[in-house]
Amino acid sequence: MRTFLGIKIPATKEISEFVKEIKSTNIDAKFVEQENYHINLKFFGNKSEEEISKIVSATEKVASKFHSFKLFLSGAGVFPSKSFVRVVWIGINSNELEGLYNMLENKFEEIGIPKESRKFTPHLTICRLRSQENKNILIDKLSKFNSKGFGEFDIKSIYLFESKLSPKGPKYNILKEFRLGK
Repeated sequence: MRTFLGIKIPATKEISEFVKEIKSTNIDAKFVEQENYHINLKFFGNKSEEEISKIVSATEKVASKFHSFKLFLSGAGVFPSKSFVRVVWIGINSNELEGLYNMLENKFEEIGIPKESRKFTPHLTICRLRSQENKNILIDKLSKFNSKGFGEFDIKSIYLFESKLSPKGPKYNILKEFRLGK
């Protein structure tokens, strides 16, 4: 089963307006459906039922010790760079999210899941580019969103998702909700 741990993000008016602006650049991209908006905390890939059971147990331990918190969406950018764009994203501002991520990484390492080698860069993926067509128009458009706010959210749960891939795009099913405890 292909799985990941994440935080659901509802679509806001500001996010919808941003998507409309990005689509107006006529980039060749696959946009994330609103119902799939999330912040990825850990991608596990294909895991057995036994491995998922260990992931659930480890996540429950962290979630019970962590408090709910506020998350701010602000700013926008691209990965990996402006010279070669693969992903358009909205930024995340939250010290608590970094703390939650680090606690989870440590707990997962205890059960044999290696820590992520890349630095944690929390973001909300808006789209993935298929080509670099109209990339410069996109980069110019993004500059006006450098400090734009896209919403504030109370985060009370994290979720274990199953990701099923299809030609129409991924379908995410919630396998387990973990309420944050404090």
